[in-house]
Parts: sequence; structure tokens; C-alpha cells
Amino acid sequence: MAYGGSVRRRVALAGGIAFSFFAAVLVFVLAQDVPRSLGTNSTVRVSGVAVQVPAGRERCQAETVPVGTRRIKVFAAAQPRGGPLQVSVGAGGGAITGESDIVEGDEQLSIRLSQRVGRELSDARVCFKNVGSTTVQLAGDRTPPAGAANPDRARLDDDARIDYSAGGRSSRLSFAGPVAERLPLFKASFFGTWTVWALLGAVCATWILTGVALRRSARP
Repeated sequence: MAYGGSVRRRVALAGGIAFSFFAAVLVFVLAQDVPRSLGTNSTVRVSGVAVQVPAGRERCQAETVPVGTRRIKVFAAAQPRGGPLQVSVGAGGGAITGESDIVEGDEQLSIRLSQRVGRELSDARVCFKNVGSTTVQLAGDRTPPAGAANPDRARLDDDARIDYSAGGRSSRLSFAGPVAERLPLFKASFFGTWTVWALLGAVCATWILTGVALRRSARP
């Protein structure tokens, strides 16, 4: 009996250590700061189209720009040295501007706007003006590369891909509210914002009960 009790205590101790380790890792991961992304106009992970912005010319496209946007990110296709690009985000007569660095090779361009977007712009016009002497190519937002996902090499009417962000960093835990609001979208009517919190509560309750069970099993 003493031997069996000793084994149970060791198993319980090992389980308690593992439980504490994974709980600590989860807290650490959720507390990490990440860029605060607000949205994207892209429908493909990788684009099969390079959108051209010739030297001295401007290319504009219709966009919905999320409230709080302070940076927009575009993706340059492989190219020689070009640009910089001047950017304007406008709706209702006003415009917010920004400018990129020199564009060279295949890189991400994170362009800081002159001010934060104060409201969602559902009818915005986003324009890229190439003030350099050579054409700049930007990755598209709709056409996938040729291959299994695009067997007919179909090319859609592409615009430049744009990712929108608040320009700062926030902990992953701070995204809990937006996740709770978006989870019920396009799901059965009984799903609601309460769903995430109920699942989180169930997980926490399971952890607590598991900890209690491990502690009791470790007693002589």
C-alpha cells in the first residue's frame, strides 16, 4: 500500500508540474505583444499578379479602410530600385497622406499615415503615386499563382494588396474582445459573443478541477 501511495504521489507531482508548465506557457504567449492588425483587402495568401505603378503616375483603388488605421502595408514584387511612393487615403473630400522609402527588390513596405483614421471609411479612395523614375510593382490581392489553386491561369481584375494596422503593438489577450464579437458571424443563431467567454470559463474550470484532483491524489 505504501508503494502504491508513493507511485500515486509521484504521478500526481509530475502531472502538477506539467499542468503548471503549460499554464505558464499559455500566460506567457498571451501576454506577448504583437502588431495590431485591423484588416486586409487580400483574398489570396500569395499573389500571382504584379500591379504596375509607372514612374510619375498615380494608381487609385476603392477600399474600405478600418477605423484606427495608422499604417498601411503593401508588398513589392521583385524589381530594381524604384519609388518612393506617395500614398493618400481619402473619403468625403479629405485625405490622409504618407510616403514610403525607396522600393527595391521584393519587400514589405509599411507606410505610416500622417494621422490616424478616425472612422471606418467604407467608400475610401486609396492612391499610390510613384514619384521615382522607374516603374514600381506591387503584389495583387485577388489572383493566386498559377498551379493547383489556379489551373487555368485565370487573372482577375486585381488591385494592390493592402494590410491595415493601428501602427502599434498589443498583447494577444487584448484581442479577446474582437474575437468574441466575430466568432458568431456566419454561424448558427445560438452562437453569440458569450460563446468565447463560456469556452474560456469551461477551460479554466477544467484546469482548476484538474489541479484539485492532482492535489488530492498526492495526499498520503
